[in-house]
Amino acid sequence: MPTVVVVGAGVVGLTTGVRLLDAGYRVTIVAEEFTPNTTSDKAGAIWYPFRSAPADKVAQWSRATYLQLQERCGNAAAGVAMVEAFISGLPQSDLKDALPYPTRQLRPARAAECPRGVSAGTVVTLPFCDTPVYMTWLMSECARRGGVFEKRTVTSLAEECGKADVVVNCTGYGAKSLVGDSEMTGISGHIAIVDARASAPPPRYSIIVHGEEGDRPVYIFPRPASGQCIVGGTTDAGGESKAVSPSAVADILSRATAACPGIAAMPLVKSYVGVRPYRTAVRLEREPGTNLIHNYGHGGSGYTIADGCADDAVKLVQEYFKHRSAARL
Repeated sequence: MPTVVVVGAGVVGLTTGVRLLDAGYRVTIVAEEFTPNTTSDKAGAIWYPFRSAPADKVAQWSRATYLQLQERCGNAAAGVAMVEAFISGLPQSDLKDALPYPTRQLRPARAAECPRGVSAGTVVTLPFCDTPVYMTWLMSECARRGGVFEKRTVTSLAEECGKADVVVNCTGYGAKSLVGDSEMTGISGHIAIVDARASAPPPRYSIIVHGEEGDRPVYIFPRPASGQCIVGGTTDAGGESKAVSPSAVADILSRATAACPGIAAMPLVKSYVGVRPYRTAVRLEREPGTNLIHNYGHGGSGYTIADGCADDAVKLVQEYFKHRSAARL
């Protein structure tokens, strides 16, 4: 049985690992950190294409992932729910291209559904992943299929390629230094977790409101299972620091309160920073002449395109083995 090493244990790495195991490969997932200490554990994790390219491929991967997440809603252990979301400030065409069934999924928001200070928007049903539950579920799915986990730091992909039949690089922002990718840029994002049980009533919808420049979105994602709410956000291009800025958190909560006054009554539980692995285009390809396949640079769309990208990564692995077998004849 061919061996595949997946480097990286965020949502992309784990999803790719599950797909490879389903395809019949022996898989080891190697990472410096596993859940709950990955960047994916710090994500808002609603299905929503954001800061990723190219647009046509992202739309394709998004549609495939939406359908997979929708299927997982029937499994309580996965922590996936279909939620109604209000969206404003994003061209509706961007969503239409990415949704599987846009004509029946999108509708104009009624006046009563608009957050304060917003006069119009769109309501759509989207998959939402409760990250602590979903990431744990992905780990368990890998283990259930026979996947092996190794917690260690990888400093050379070439060394890994010498140990396995194929290596799949899912290191996210870590690829910038690991492969010297100058097209990678960190986009840091602050998130605040608040206790929604203190609000009367708590937010009913997930809310995403883009500002005029598109770089200061307000988003509010209720987590019904825990009684908490995820509140964001910031999009600081070039940001690499994971240190929380109290002033940034205060600004997030202020902007969120302007849209949803009930946020003011919700105590802050914790806050953190994640660095989105943005690249001019998602790198999903086999490095010519090698057994190394790259799958990184998903920007703010990791949860949104993970399944679609994993499917394409598996195809690249299969093509590699097919060509290797043909070359030996």
